[in-house]
Amino acid sequence: MSSSKNNYDVFAEVYRRNWAGFSTRVMPLLENQILSKLEPESRIVDLCCGTGEMVKELTKRGYQVIGIDNSSEMIRIAQENEPKGGFYVRNARNFSRQDIVAEAVISHFDSLNHILELWELNEVFENVYSTLQTGGYFFFDMNTEEAHQRWNSTFHISDEEYVCINKGTYLSEERLAVNDLTIFKKEEGDLWHRADCQLLQRNYLPEQIISLLKGVGFGEVEEVDSSNYGFKPESGRVFFKAKKI
Repeated sequence: MSSSKNNYDVFAEVYRRNWAGFSTRVMPLLENQILSKLEPESRIVDLCCGTGEMVKELTKRGYQVIGIDNSSEMIRIAQENEPKGGFYVRNARNFSRQDIVAEAVISHFDSLNHILELWELNEVFENVYSTLQTGGYFFFDMNTEEAHQRWNSTFHISDEEYVCINKGTYLSEERLAVNDLTIFKKEEGDLWHRADCQLLQRNYLPEQIISLLKGVGFGEVEEVDSSNYGFKPESGRVFFKAKKI
């Protein structure tokens, strides 16, 4: 496990406190689209697993779950959240295909928007395809431009232990959402530590995503209707399902 910190290491605790609950929100849709098709104790890879809440939910249901994230701090928190999970600090583009074979790969909460080039996203899809058994499923969601346009604002989150200030900027020509964060965390002796980081997301057209999935070999590729599960079309979040056949 690398000792160097990246921007997602800096962001990990803020993410855990404020956004990790998305796993609970998406679970009914995941159960309908993927879990209902798997055998008990199937192996699932949670790609870009963050702080491990989804791994914990799936482990409770009896699945064998592997969490992969490029942030060592995210993985450290995830291991505390779910000691039974298997966790690896690895890049989504090149995590090992030899020692991980799964019946399903999931990636939730727009994690794959952090892949900033189409060719890199294609590498992720190739890697997922190689990881899946024949008949296995890949399920993920991504933000569209409509979602990113609403990120063009500034907000802050605060409690007794930390303050997070986020300045969001959307660069429409590049389809790039930029989040500049300043995080103040309370240390011992009423001292505060400041950390700054920048997180980037790029949105892609749904037809680009579907074309890439089909190009690496996936069949039965579809954009999933999530409107009956609390995700309104105007939210700018789209879900995709693909099957290895």
